[in-house]
Amino acid sequence: MKMKSSIFLLFLVITSAYSGNNLPQLNINKTIHGKDHKQILAYFSPLEIPPSSLDENISKIVMKYIPKEYRDGCKGMISKWGSIAKGTESTVLRTLTIKNIPGSAQYIFLALTCFSTAPGYGDKYYDERLLTLSIQNDSTKLTIIPSSKPCDECSDLTHIGLEDDTLSIGGQPAVSINFGSSTTNPCCDGPVSVIEYKIKFLHITNTGIKEILSLTMERNETIHDDVMGDSTTQYTALADFEKDSNGNINRVNINHKTIINDSTTSRGVIWYTWNRKARRFEEGAR
Repeated sequence: MKMKSSIFLLFLVITSAYSGNNLPQLNINKTIHGKDHKQILAYFSPLEIPPSSLDENISKIVMKYIPKEYRDGCKGMISKWGSIAKGTESTVLRTLTIKNIPGSAQYIFLALTCFSTAPGYGDKYYDERLLTLSIQNDSTKLTIIPSSKPCDECSDLTHIGLEDDTLSIGGQPAVSINFGSSTTNPCCDGPVSVIEYKIKFLHITNTGIKEILSLTMERNETIHDDVMGDSTTQYTALADFEKDSNGNINRVNINHKTIINDSTTSRGVIWYTWNRKARRFEEGAR
């Protein structure tokens, strides 16, 4: 009886690794030393702008340090896209921007993309996570930054892009990254479809990269009902940035409204003020 229970538990552990409808949302930190670090340093250190495509050898080195959860997650996600796509999973790294901070480190922002090489899938359906490399003389720190909270049942596919890499907050550089997500996924078709667009602000400090603000700019949710008809809720926001004389963002004003089935149901203003002492944005609303 004990043996059967152990086998059953082992089966659950193994199958759970392949159960996701998208890539996992795990915050990962790994440090790269030795020969691999030296090759990463030699490749990126002369660069000030992203390469059109990442060197194949460098890509292989970085991919070695991508946790098994993400590799298994990609395979599991693609396996749910039907017999044509099964076994066609592939991953690629795409450079978004490079920030060289004298006296600190070189920071590389990349998108980790999971897609299918099957015809008709690659350009349309894929899922991405944000990955950063913090390169110093003696080591490289690899970090995977999740786009949302872990969710075993979610089917959102996320596409990542650079919003702005010229920002300054609190006297230090910052980068904003956009995250577009959609529940349109070959794995499953439910009664609710959601399209969302977020912008995340990442602060670059001497201790590394830290997310300090996340703004939802658009969200469109449609509930499909064959009897009563579809119902749509749309949220939209406009952002206005206030800066000090040195160009630092010290306040973000968000004017937002919600429309349900073509009728505006609410409007409002949210603001985020930079607290210099606490080194964070604090929220207010009316």
